[in-house]
Amino acid sequence: MIERRKMKLLKLFLLLMIVTLSLYSKDKVLQQNFESSQIGKYSDKMVEQEWENIQWSSLFGRGEIVEDTDTNHAHILKIFYPKGSVGPNEGGGQFVVNIPPSDEYWLSYYVKFDENFDFQLGGKLPGLTSGGEKYTGGHKPKNGEGWSARFMWRENGKAVVYFYSVGMEGKWGDDLPLNKTFVLGKWHKISQHIKVNEDDKANGILEVWLDSKKVMSRSDVLFRLGNLGLIDSFYFSTFFGGNTKDWGPDRDCFFSFNEFMVWTE
Repeated sequence: MIERRKMKLLKLFLLLMIVTLSLYSKDKVLQQNFESSQIGKYSDKMVEQEWENIQWSSLFGRGEIVEDTDTNHAHILKIFYPKGSVGPNEGGGQFVVNIPPSDEYWLSYYVKFDENFDFQLGGKLPGLTSGGEKYTGGHKPKNGEGWSARFMWRENGKAVVYFYSVGMEGKWGDDLPLNKTFVLGKWHKISQHIKVNEDDKANGILEVWLDSKKVMSRSDVLFRLGNLGLIDSFYFSTFFGGNTKDWGPDRDCFFSFNEFMVWTE
């Protein structure tokens, strides 16, 4: 009887070990939580030093590392959007991180809209892409050679995936609704899982979680054509717009980011 109990306990222990190892088996290709970042202005030079495989960076002096005393996010990246700013040249900032080309990746990060944030008509948030920033800004991948799957906030904080692909309907990206709303002053966790389609089949996977709750699950997405358009970049992209002045905020605004991670399982 004692030996049988020992065997059961051993099997249970081995099972727990297998589950634990599977939970921590993420093959991380990008990770940044700013814990080693110096408090103060977060320059393009610092971005290039602290993020591996940076392709380019344009924060225009609007980034700052600050302490967040409200949560366990000790150091966070705070981004400034001046009153009336539209587009990345006037507010927010952008950079592209190259990652090893793959047909499947997961992305997660934390965001917080300042309590005084003005959602206005909307603005951009980071996401995974194929081709860096190339297939954004009205540039459609007509030959299925790339795509972009950033996020956006819309009026009143409505959350959407802002998607450029070979199948997009017009010049500008398609809104894929998440049926969720961002809350001012609250940390939100955004997670994204992408697996590109096979050949020319519309069988790509796009999944999204907001605060650990799945809010999108699609397996009918046409990201690319043929063997083109592998996932090859993380695009940190945030600004108000749109491209007309009515997109700009009515007051100075701030937005916080932390704990970026890209991995493959």
